[in-house]
Amino acid sequence: MTEVNQKFKIHQQIFKALKKKALSFEGRAPRELKEYRKNHEELANRRFLASTLKELLESIKKSNIVYLGDFHTFDQSSKNIVRILNAIQQVEKKIIIAVEFIHQNKQHVIDNYLSGAITELEFLEDINYQESWRFPWNHYKQFFDLAKKSGLQVVGLNSIGQLQERDTKAAEIISRFHGLDNLIIVIFGELHMSPNKLPQKVSDRIKATFPYTIVHQNLEAIYWQLAKNGVPDDPIVKFNQSEFVIQTSPPWIKYESMIYWYQHLSDDPSFDIHEYIIEFGTKLFDSNAQDNFLFISKAFLEILNQPVTGEILLDYNLYDHSGLSYVSKKLKKVAPKSVANFYARLLLTGKSFKLPYSNDFYCSNYSVNRLSYLAGKRVFDLIIKLNNPGFKEQQIYSKGGNEKRFIFFFYQSLMGYLSSKILNPYLKCDMYQDLARQLSALKNKPALKKKLQLTLDILDGHSKLHILLKSQTLRVIYSSAFLTAHIVADSIFENFYKTENKEFYRMMDLVTNGDLSKNKFIELKNIVFPNNEYKIQKKRFF
Repeated sequence: MTEVNQKFKIHQQIFKALKKKALSFEGRAPRELKEYRKNHEELANRRFLASTLKELLESIKKSNIVYLGDFHTFDQSSKNIVRILNAIQQVEKKIIIAVEFIHQNKQHVIDNYLSGAITELEFLEDINYQESWRFPWNHYKQFFDLAKKSGLQVVGLNSIGQLQERDTKAAEIISRFHGLDNLIIVIFGELHMSPNKLPQKVSDRIKATFPYTIVHQNLEAIYWQLAKNGVPDDPIVKFNQSEFVIQTSPPWIKYESMIYWYQHLSDDPSFDIHEYIIEFGTKLFDSNAQDNFLFISKAFLEILNQPVTGEILLDYNLYDHSGLSYVSKKLKKVAPKSVANFYARLLLTGKSFKLPYSNDFYCSNYSVNRLSYLAGKRVFDLIIKLNNPGFKEQQIYSKGGNEKRFIFFFYQSLMGYLSSKILNPYLKCDMYQDLARQLSALKNKPALKKKLQLTLDILDGHSKLHILLKSQTLRVIYSSAFLTAHIVADSIFENFYKTENKEFYRMMDLVTNGDLSKNKFIELKNIVFPNNEYKIQKKRFF
């Protein structure tokens, strides 16, 4: 089995387990919901072609109505919608945002909130958000922030009834606002976005030909087709000239968000209207995080062709928030004191990390991304001990100097990011141009400025590493290593899907050989970026 096929099999195992668990919370689904879901899946299995962000935005700007599918528990859906809204602000039409999550009879409340007549808290109380919707408000707050800033109109579409009834009533509202000078952005649940559902209801009412665009998000069938050939540079495809799909996440991530919602938010008595901004908390990748941590570690080791087996794989401890007291006490015993204080700060700020001088790991929440990131650090720890028997972590902090500390943190973070990216190929990070833009926009925040400047300087002047790192604090070194590692790892990953992926393993041999010298670090950077390509790289739009 090739490494890519092996990863594909791992992805399918995770997907099936999480989807099964997520759907189990629904109990016995109503017949109409099953029919909508089946219809949606069948339409997702149509033939498609590659597309581009430019083509998608051009279609949207030419349209009178745009239908944007939303997976209510998944914040990535709303983030993509906001990106689209920001990208079309200059269109020469009146933009109207029509949303499912507010009832039609609450239009006066929407108008009062946008005009500033009522506060956000009063708005949420008046629309009865706690009972009528209950999905995380911070997913949808962004639309209102944008509407207030840009003077956009927002219209409520929700109603009471069966799915078809709700589509019919929503179509009535949409058709009422239809006009050549309007661009209506319809944000509705993904199952309603099949062409023969809500879009057809609207067309039937308007009874005239008009330009429209349907935008689906993260369709499972599309993901598995694309996954066979790796993640495309532009993760947008089209079924036809007016129907597109944005793929920005593996399908199991959205089901993880669904599990989290059912277990923590849907019936959570702590969800109080006076504490309406729902923050991210403990996501459950599975009920047994220990098994999943071990499973991901093994899978990553197999992909890297690293011969680590047997009892050594089981020699670790994984702690979460329930073990905060124990982890805190253990960190107090770490020497030198500056290292203990550094890791205590990571703990207090909700970071996940490997405890120094041990096989212990702390995971602040069990999301797929975070657990796989920690598993990557675990794999690095195993590999460095296997390939460098004389390695002692204590020497990194006591005698290693800042250069050695940076390189150690760099490889830790690189392995963490790669492990996460292999499980979630759509994972993104800030690249060189993003960091440079952030730095140029900073006026205050000297600590952040120092971290960003150091990262850019290291990428540009890696041979002067010891000079750049002189007198830097452990916190700045760690942060800069983290940012640098992600930029390098993201580029290494691009070689994973190539037919023979020899370059990927050539690069990974340098990462996993146990050599923490500056020369090996420079060699890796020069192989990954032979022509300093990092200088033109920036984070993908989607």
